[in-house]
Amino acid sequence: MRRLPLRLLVGAIVFGVLAGCGPGVNPGNLGPHELVVAYYASLQKGDTSAARADLAPSLAALQDSSVDADSRNLQSLNSVVVGEDQPTGTAGTAFQNYAELREMAVSFDALYKQEITSHNGRQTRFVIVGRPTLQSSWRIVSIGTGP
Repeated sequence: MRRLPLRLLVGAIVFGVLAGCGPGVNPGNLGPHELVVAYYASLQKGDTSAARADLAPSLAALQDSSVDADSRNLQSLNSVVVGEDQPTGTAGTAFQNYAELREMAVSFDALYKQEITSHNGRQTRFVIVGRPTLQSSWRIVSIGTGP
């Protein structure tokens, strides 16, 4: 049980460090947990182009066309907590061609420009990070409100 608080503390420290970084963070060099931390740190700073670089092309295209995408509709983001990443299976998903997938819960306080599909206040998202081959870079492939 001690591992979870330690993991959350490490996540908070990494989030703080990445939030202070400029656009020099290369998503290709990040592990799954660090990638999600970097994504939300970019959103928190309003750096939507850096956040977009963390997404798989299919998810980036989906967010580009969505009026309620965080990159478009988020006014402010605070108190981000990225949970422990866990392996997740691909059976029955759109990600069957991925070599490896990880899932984690992310909680944050959000203020939206317009309440469309989410309300203002505390939010939880389930983020899936994947890579098509074991040599590929990790990318965020899914962000949803349910596991």
